[in-house]
Amino acid sequence: MKIFCILKNPYFGLSKNLILKMKLTFLLIFISLMQVSATIYSQNTKFTFKADNKQIVEVLKEIEDNSNFRFFYLREQVDVERKVSITANDATVEQILDELFKGRGIDYELMNDFFNRYILAVGQRIE
Repeated sequence: MKIFCILKNPYFGLSKNLILKMKLTFLLIFISLMQVSATIYSQNTKFTFKADNKQIVEVLKEIEDNSNFRFFYLREQVDVERKVSITANDATVEQILDELFKGRGIDYELMNDFFNRYILAVGQRIE
């Protein structure tokens, strides 16, 4: 005697609603882990350098050259031509940015993209 088992649905017995919930749950967990990865990288990456009378754009370029960070900003919102003097000894990127933009009303946000680069969006603080 031959027994034939024909499955029309690869998810036999599972509803479409349950499959959708599982996919969305996986996506949310993946996005959360990417954000945690970006935060850990920014806290563990330390910089040591000295910049005397350099433009902010040159300091940001030096950080980009020595790490996976990329900076995005609008020149109309952030005065990157301003000259600064800064000394960083085992400083995180957050500490450096806090020092660069202290008292200027500038804020930044750390994001992670899919190419393992860490993006810092810099702009005016909205209150």
